[in-house]
Amino acid sequence: MNKKLIEALKKNPIIVSVRSEEETDRAIKSRAEVVFIIHTDMDHLVSQVKKIKNAGKMAFIHVDLVHGFSSSPIALEYIYKLTKPDGILTTKKALINKAKDLDLTSILRVFALDSPTISSSAKLIKEVKPDIVEILPGIAPKAIKLIGEKVNVPIIAGGMIETKEEVISCIKNGAIGVSSSSEKLMI
Repeated sequence: MNKKLIEALKKNPIIVSVRSEEETDRAIKSRAEVVFIIHTDMDHLVSQVKKIKNAGKMAFIHVDLVHGFSSSPIALEYIYKLTKPDGILTTKKALINKAKDLDLTSILRVFALDSPTISSSAKLIKEVKPDIVEILPGIAPKAIKLIGEKVNVPIIAGGMIETKEEVISCIKNGAIGVSSSSEKLMI
């Protein structure tokens, strides 16, 4: 599944991040091939994933941010059975491991705020071995480059990316794609 995501990002490195049904509707009309559902609840999750997949796009769920569910491996298994997403985003080691058991693409989100968090993030990535890493905030191209030099995992940049120039900077510094909720990038 990781290969499918990487191929999709080669075609279009923009990943649309959605928080609502309305944003999901805009995302499925965009040229993006990948959609991250980053805030939702169980009332909307099933329909959001269904819309995204029916539009021929890949659907990833930020399972830490599904309101009404705990961030546990059992909850992830239930969400998987209910929605059949292409993968998940999480900050939790146990959920990365469960995603691997379910043959889901796993994206570990890490926050690169300073030198110590960059070092600890690199250590965590090596330990957990996710399929992909998302580095936040994405407007920190130096962090993308530093972590990329320390780990052998594809990197997505996410958070606060709003312009084409920021996208290009992230890609030049080693990201394979960027996630953004900016309508300006949702072409």
